[in-house]
Amino acid sequence: ERGILEVAGGESLTLSLSFYVLDDDKLEAFERDRGPGHPAAAAAANDLGALLLIMGDAEGAVELLRRSLSAREAALGRDHRETLEAASNLAVALMASGDYAGSWEHSAAVLDSRSRTLGESHGLTIAAMISLGAACAALSDNEGARAAYKRALDASAGSLGPWHPDVRKASYGFASQLSFLGRHGEAVEFLERELAAASGEGRGPSHPYAVTALCHLGTALGRADRHAEARDCFRAALPDVKRIDGDAVSDAYIVAVNLARALAKTGELLEARSILESALQGYKAALGDDCPEARVVESLLASIAATLASPGTGSPSPPERERADPGLARAADLARAREFLKAQEEAFGEGSENAIEAALHLGLALKEAGGAREAEEVLCRALDAARKSLPGGHPAILALSVVTKGIERLDLEELESIRLQFEGVLAETDSHQGGGRPLTEECRIALDRVLKLIALKGGN
Repeated sequence: ERGILEVAGGESLTLSLSFYVLDDDKLEAFERDRGPGHPAAAAAANDLGALLLIMGDAEGAVELLRRSLSAREAALGRDHRETLEAASNLAVALMASGDYAGSWEHSAAVLDSRSRTLGESHGLTIAAMISLGAACAALSDNEGARAAYKRALDASAGSLGPWHPDVRKASYGFASQLSFLGRHGEAVEFLERELAAASGEGRGPSHPYAVTALCHLGTALGRADRHAEARDCFRAALPDVKRIDGDAVSDAYIVAVNLARALAKTGELLEARSILESALQGYKAALGDDCPEARVVESLLASIAATLASPGTGSPSPPERERADPGLARAADLARAREFLKAQEEAFGEGSENAIEAALHLGLALKEAGGAREAEEVLCRALDAARKSLPGGHPAILALSVVTKGIERLDLEELESIRLQFEGVLAETDSHQGGGRPLTEECRIALDRVLKLIALKGGN
């Protein structure tokens, strides 16, 4: 008998429902007695690898799953169901270990084989499409990920119901990739339709399907810089998520943090701070003081504290600050921005979204203060890191491309890609802000610069 378990990120593992305890020593004895290529030994390696991955040992899982795959390929052939099972599990383990290229390779091979042998609409084939989409997304191949998720949606139309877990994964993965490609309007419209369908047939807005769709819609609105609408989505969803999750430290905390992010973007800093402080206490109580979730919340709280301490935001500035030399105040702001960037890099890494955003703020502050050379160094370093770690259509890459000389180093194909992304952003800002607003004008200026560079490099 076989069973399916889900691991972090929504990926699936297949393993035996075995009524015995398996560990490394027993597996080695098993392989000695029956040979490493014996079907039972290969199944045991597969199961132990899957269990190690669930326990968080991705490297150990990869080693065992490679052994299982090798044995099954030799004994059964590449297209056998059990061989593909091991290859699929290995793809999940490689993703967890950070080997995204390896995960893509095995996911693509599994999909090719299952599509040929089982057909496009088989549940295992659809699961392979979703796995390939996740691998593409991890490699920042947003178009490849979008295509894989769309293929899964099309294939599932006649075989799986609209609320099957794999259909939900494909739907929300597809919408997410539309956002990363700068196609914000399409993403929002798709998720609005998903929300309407999830609330229909007597389910209502508080049904888990509808609440999940509302949270994904809030995320898409936030990526489109429609922060007030995102805030309203998360605020509406949070009570129902708490009701559904109970006391578990899970989605309710994620939604609360997303609500706080949206509140911070709309200037409602005190409410955002209160929500984050509550989330921080919950994370520390449940997961420990040093858990990654707590570090993320602490970073957001530090950013809000810095904003509230700046003149003109949040609480009133003290009289001493109002009478201070503007040059000293600017120096204090730059020092705070440098400290914040250092904290983000130490907590999340130089290529993280938090660190890149902090570098962008520091670079702009340096430009305003007249430190053009240092600003250029900070921004160019951030742009290089962003290209390595963030999806191609990420707003940070677009913003950094505009404020640095880095855009002039791009080739014609890359410039054309950025032109399309800027035109998409401009359409969104025209639709939701109207002409003449600051963001709209910045987009027009940026697009004009890109068009001039395209004309220059294209010889037109």
